[in-house]
Amino acid sequence: MAALTGFFILSNSKNNRTLMLACMTLAGFGLGMNLVLLYISAYLISTLCPWCLLSGVATSTIFYALLNYNILENHLRFKPETQQYLIRKIKGGWGIVPYVLFYVVVIGFVALGFYLPRWGISIQFPDPAFWLK
Repeated sequence: MAALTGFFILSNSKNNRTLMLACMTLAGFGLGMNLVLLYISAYLISTLCPWCLLSGVATSTIFYALLNYNILENHLRFKPETQQYLIRKIKGGWGIVPYVLFYVVVIGFVALGFYLPRWGISIQFPDPAFWLK
């Protein structure tokens, strides 16, 4: 999907709004799934999988790149003043702030998952597969 998206971006196709929104939606689902798997590995298994971490970095990067692209191309169809504000922020270098904040929060939660038991704090976390029981 990422290669197909890159092809359509580079081909400069003007009728790619639906494709870009579909790709961003799929990347959002992938990002959500990566967060669930990160939660399972950090809080329930207490070990981190390098492959899961790498796929999480790739998925979040793809999602935020598509988000910035869709904002710049007005595929999300905000109000004109909101659109201009977001474009100014992205072109001014502030488009990376949500990406960095996302990683700060995720790394913080993962660190808490590993250090809470070492500090003697025991929290019963819900099992993400509760609907299977």
